[in-house]
Amino acid sequence: MKKRTTTLFLFTAVCMGGFGAAEAQDRTLELNARVVQLDASVLRANASLAGLRGSLTQLQTSQDSVEAMFRAARRSLSGRAYMEAARAFRSIYRTYPRHSYASAAMYWDAFARYSTRSTEALGEARSVLRGLHRDYPDASEIAEADRLAVRIDGELARRGDATAAQDVTALAAPPAPPSPDARVRPPRPPREPRQQRQQDDIRMAALNALMQMDAERAVPILRQVLENREGSPELRVKAVFVISQQRSDETSDILLDVVRNDPDAEVRAQAVFWLSQVPGPRTVAALDSILNESDDLEIQEKAIFALSQHRAEEAAAALRDYVRRGDGS
Repeated sequence: MKKRTTTLFLFTAVCMGGFGAAEAQDRTLELNARVVQLDASVLRANASLAGLRGSLTQLQTSQDSVEAMFRAARRSLSGRAYMEAARAFRSIYRTYPRHSYASAAMYWDAFARYSTRSTEALGEARSVLRGLHRDYPDASEIAEADRLAVRIDGELARRGDATAAQDVTALAAPPAPPSPDARVRPPRPPREPRQQRQQDDIRMAALNALMQMDAERAVPILRQVLENREGSPELRVKAVFVISQQRSDETSDILLDVVRNDPDAEVRAQAVFWLSQVPGPRTVAALDSILNESDDLEIQEKAIFALSQHRAEEAAAALRDYVRRGDGS
């Protein structure tokens, strides 16, 4: 510092030979003061940089710590230590609420509690999911959390929770038709495909839950979904699966109607496939009629497979008749 000041003084004296000695000295002192200020600024900048490096190191350490906690919680979940996992996930989002893993930890906390199947833990899981909606409304886990919430409500409804039963029924029900006296409103813009799929998934999860707790109420709603041929084919495919879990003659009739009348090939194919899981002579008769009446080779192949899954003599006889007619080539 002293050497720099002396050099600056000599340089100034040479350059300002035309000035008086007093004036030149004042200029030199002014420049020296500026140099001191600059040195102080450099020191402060170096201190700030050192502090920033320390903060980044601390942040990286925190990131590594949270990731390690999250992996440990997932291992507990995989090992079916559900409450241990739930407590570990809860510790993450309560200790680090702004961390990128916080919303995921909240979802998995709810999932772990749901997995215990205890009534108390189911209620806790539902509360956690409400918190997820409140604290992280834009999180990527929201759609999956909504489906999990429906499953939780379905389980609680089967155990006598009236509020949960009402929630499931409301989600499963078809949209109410507009009232004749309602004021005419402009149509809403169509949902984005992803939003529509998410909405369909939630409704189908509700229908599945309703089927398990009150099949008599669920079947008419599922029938409406399947009869709405202008609606989403993906939703009808899911409805075919859900209704196939109700093993009855009515199920066979509904699925046969889908095979004969649905405009979507995948929906028809799924209906034939799931007929293989519905026992009874009425189902065999439905598959036999499909085999005889359909001109769709893929549908015929699925009907053959479905009949082969039935052990009844009527199913074997239908297959033998089909082969004898020479239509199996």
